[in-house]
Amino acid sequence: SRGFALRWIKSWQPGVVSNLWYRYYTDDWGIVGHTVELKAHWDVTPRWRLSPVLRLHHQTAADFYRGYADAVNTFAATGFGVNDARLGEFTAKTTALNVEYQSSREWSFNVNASDYRQDNGFSARCLVTGFTYKY
Repeated sequence: SRGFALRWIKSWQPGVVSNLWYRYYTDDWGIVGHTVELKAHWDVTPRWRLSPVLRLHHQTAADFYRGYADAVNTFAATGFGVNDARLGEFTAKTTALNVEYQSSREWSFNVNASDYRQDNGFSARCLVTGFTYKY
């Protein structure tokens, strides 16, 4: 497999930073992927930070991918075949919001809510909480 990534980071003013990220990926299975992500960090107060995220992804199918509804859903000429949707062609969009609270110099707490949707009907929502201790 091979690929590359480009990243642009811009500080607009103290406490407001944006990240733009692009990744290209290809492999021996015939998958080609493109991902674009836009993320911002906004220090609302010295203790509170908001970080919204928008991520778009598209990939082509592996050479040996066969979907359930395909006209030809038998194994590939190589003898290998799979109907795992993660190896099929799809476009996906992720939106997320992370909220972080810095309670002291050492401790911070965060909550992240995200929504993931593929054009093939798969979707997921996730809520994650955590904390960080810096020593």
